[in-house]
Amino acid sequence: MKKTNCNLSGIGAETFISLFAQSHEESHGNVTAKAIETLLGEQFGYQVVPALKFLLDNTTPAALVRFVYDFMSPRSVVAHSTASIVVRPIPWQMNRTGNIGRYVMYLHRQDGTENLIRFTHQASTIFFLMHLIDRHQRSGELDALSLHRNEKPFKRLYRMVYDTVNDDIVASRYRSLLRRVVDHRLRAGRKSAIILDIRNHLGQLFSACGESYQPFAMTAHSHLSITPDHIVFEGEAECLLEFYFR
Repeated sequence: MKKTNCNLSGIGAETFISLFAQSHEESHGNVTAKAIETLLGEQFGYQVVPALKFLLDNTTPAALVRFVYDFMSPRSVVAHSTASIVVRPIPWQMNRTGNIGRYVMYLHRQDGTENLIRFTHQASTIFFLMHLIDRHQRSGELDALSLHRNEKPFKRLYRMVYDTVNDDIVASRYRSLLRRVVDHRLRAGRKSAIILDIRNHLGQLFSACGESYQPFAMTAHSHLSITPDHIVFEGEAECLLEFYFR
């Protein structure tokens, strides 16, 4: 049987099945590679097309749906994930500039190779780090952390990671996540922007490394689904586990 280097695990089973069913209906039950290519290629990018064609050429629609449920569901992806995220103090040779703070995060793969996780915004780093700490401490089904309920730990973590002693700066960046004033009008905050920053960066990094980022994906309403044993705090970074969120 042919092998493909593409994987679809970052798409999500429910979304894939929904689109597959839509394509099946629109093609009057005659699902073709072209129909799937057009529909899913536009939705998720054409890098998934080789894997889609491989599946369509080698299985029936019913078997494909079973495949999606069995091997691409969030629970299954988490169970088979070999990737971890390691948090450790910044190496002495790395410059602390921009969004690089006292602690850094790495994607750690089974073969021992690591890739630096570096988001565009400092607030993205703090918000993702909050979820890593919380997931490390608690297993099971969790809701996304609320910024409203975690104002004090957010600010404290921000000051610890970036050595920011100016409370006004930290307070301003916290408030900007909840709400902003644009042209003298109150607008929604930047929370959605930092979540998009996190998802885009992790998606690109994990895909480039051949790993599924789905267990580490998060939304405004969902927590990380990865299990605590895939999150490691090393050395002085263990002090971050003293934080508690609600």
